[in-house]
Amino acid sequence: MSSSPEGAEVYVNGIPVGVTPVLLRDLAAGSRAVRLELTGHERWSSAVRIIASEETRVAVTLRPLSAR
Repeated sequence: MSSSPEGAEVYVNGIPVGVTPVLLRDLAAGSRAVRLELTGHERWSSAVRIIASEETRVAVTLRPLSAR
């Protein structure tokens, strides 16, 4: 899992699993709720489908928060 910019906190099903870029191994097949958070940027979240015996790559561009 990667993000631009790097350094986003990664959560899978609400559990913190690392900071981008991060390689997650041994995730069981199925749909997972993935969330990325980085200070000063919009939060990103999506359902990601994990398929057994396949590599799933996720690359996210995080948008900066608008100045108000």
